Amino acid sequence: VHPLVPLLHLPSFDDHYKQVWNWHENWNQEDVPEGVLAETPAFLPLLFAILFTAAFTRTEFEASDAAETTDQTHADSPQARLYRLTLSTLALVGFPQNPALYSLTAFLLAQNMLIREEESLSSSSYISVAFRIAQAMGMHRDGSLFSLNPVETEIRRRIWWHLMHTDVMVSTVSGLPPFILNEGYFDTQLVGELKDELIGHSREGPNKDNDSFWLWPPYVLTVGRYQATDCSKCEGFLRNCSD
Repeated sequence: VHPLVPLLHLPSFDDHYKQVWNWHENWNQEDVPEGVLAETPAFLPLLFAILFTAAFTRTEFEASDAAETTDQTHADSPQARLYRLTLSTLALVGFPQNPALYSLTAFLLAQNMLIREEESLSSSSYISVAFRIAQAMGMHRDGSLFSLNPVETEIRRRIWWHLMHTDVMVSTVSGLPPFILNEGYFDTQLVGELKDELIGHSREGPNKDNDSFWLWPPYVLTVGRYQATDCSKCEGFLRNCSD
């Protein structure tokens, strides 16, 4: 489950996901975790956050577990348990004091599920917190300025522009001005349109002019959506609306 586009680099996540379960099969439940969980501990809250979004959006009453569901209290539902696990593992990895790409992504995925249009102020208050965390991580500056690898640069752009877009959408409903109105506050470039597995590759070879080989339509659409809701480009319009 994703917002407009995946906040993750899907091939990287898939590799980490497989490594975790391969390790788990041989874990004696006593030794300290190793591998991905030792090198990237923030992957654990991300895993729980993704499981939470899947449980949250599934059909509530499925034939296979209808009997079980009727006996469950809301507090003991899979959704509630996975949400608590997401929050507790975020705390274990030091979020928000020591944020990482995976932990911030986990936080966003979990909180995105709880947004309600009729409760636009209370359910979206996390946006301001996430913005400050992203700024503390330098996401308001484009990753290419720091010679980051193309994948990390793209992930940072996706998170930053997801926050920008969500903030504008919430502002439209709540009537409040967006968090960032001036493009001088950031220089993060728009998200890319390349397929995830082709990020970092140069356009060469027989398919260099074949857009259908390189581009993924949902990313192309998202770039257009982000451009249309870029509040830094329509500051005057938004100011007039708030007046």
